[in-house]
Amino acid sequence: MTTPETRLQKLTRLICKDDRPKQFCPLFGDQTMLEETRKRAERSISPKQILVPLTRSHRAFYLRELGIRPSQRIVQPEKKGAAPPILYSLLSIEQNDDDAIVAILPCDHHYSDERRLLLLWNTPFDSAAQHPGSVMLLDRRGVRKLTTAGSKSGPPLTAMMSSGSTSGGFAKSHRSL
Repeated sequence: MTTPETRLQKLTRLICKDDRPKQFCPLFGDQTMLEETRKRAERSISPKQILVPLTRSHRAFYLRELGIRPSQRIVQPEKKGAAPPILYSLLSIEQNDDDAIVAILPCDHHYSDERRLLLLWNTPFDSAAQHPGSVMLLDRRGVRKLTTAGSKSGPPLTAMMSSGSTSGGFAKSHRSL
């Protein structure tokens, strides 16, 4: 049975000669999908503020990602899906800044129109700053406000980006975590 994790396994095996998850494979050039996403995030987020949710069983692959520092890793002992590392990241950031702006950025997706994505890149952050307590979605149709959880006064001090995948993604917080 094909699952989202194994859908591209034949292709990643052909490219890398092993069964690595697609985010650790250079599917579109010389950089892995995780590396492409990290570099994209670093265009607006300090590397000191990036967290990367990972799974211990992928250790051999994420240790090869030279741009990811040990202090940036949030390693799950076993694969439990995307929610636990995202929740852990959110709770860690909330302890330091309860006005955080949060955006989800999966590292296992390819963007064929990188230019358009980059044009829209800061829009969710700007929109969230204008609408505290809101959930914003950036997709191919642009930015949409999904919900309003409440209203807080004052400007947001932090932002977080985390993965939609168990093995990699990005988080930004007010301080290094």
